[in-house]
Amino acid sequence: MQWTSPFPDSFFKKVWVVVYFIILWSIWKERNSRIFQQVSMNTQQTEDLNLLRLGWWIKGWELHFSYSPEDFLRNPQCLRWSSLKDNFPTSPPNPTASIWSPPPGNHLNWNVDASLHTVLNKTSIGGVLRDSDGKFMCIFSRK
Repeated sequence: MQWTSPFPDSFFKKVWVVVYFIILWSIWKERNSRIFQQVSMNTQQTEDLNLLRLGWWIKGWELHFSYSPEDFLRNPQCLRWSSLKDNFPTSPPNPTASIWSPPPGNHLNWNVDASLHTVLNKTSIGGVLRDSDGKFMCIFSRK
């Protein structure tokens, strides 16, 4: 109840709610990585991943939005410059669990995921390329 949106418009109210779930999801995923895989991310990696997840969720809403998830990493303030219509889904997507483990030294690891909306018959795919230290090298997201 204390996670009340400070923004008056509906788009940013929706973003505010999604941020809450992204943070909870990220804490859960980081907890599991630390406990079960003895792997952890630093603060900057965690912040970057949260911004990417926010960008992916907004992109999944299929609204005209002029910024990509990569733009969020470069300039998170771009979220405040949007002028979107009030036609958002009633609930955020429900991400599924995934496990990441670093590749051997001097190797890279691609993580790819896809989704299908059966009612609208729409699909999307996204991926992250990381090095053996967990550093993000490249990301992509396409319908």
